[in-house]
Amino acid sequence: MTTNRHRTWPWPADTTLDRARRVAQIYRQALRAADTEECRRVDAQMSVAGQAWVLPAASTHDPMDLVTVEKAAEEMRVARRTIYSWREKGLPVIETPDGPRYRVADLREYVTAQRRRRARNGHV
Repeated sequence: MTTNRHRTWPWPADTTLDRARRVAQIYRQALRAADTEECRRVDAQMSVAGQAWVLPAASTHDPMDLVTVEKAAEEMRVARRTIYSWREKGLPVIETPDGPRYRVADLREYVTAQRRRRARNGHV
């Protein structure tokens, strides 16, 4: 019997959370292929339970849009506190009369740079 325990994760820069999300998406895709109606039912159940992160979502924002911390967190599918943490670590913030805003392109670039840094440093 052959085991895969010595295989490496194909996305070395993924965090533990990234890995969990990828695994959940793979299982979701398999469920959808096997039983579309059951997948819809589980999707609805997860949405009601506040776990909509597992559902595929297209961005509704232009890269140049300025968004609040709440919208930034929704866009990036993270908690608000994560956005604040990223800000402390260098995520650009734009101060407006209505409060701090984050450019969608900056959010995406920040996450991409983090992944590249982790991959370069060999951190998983």
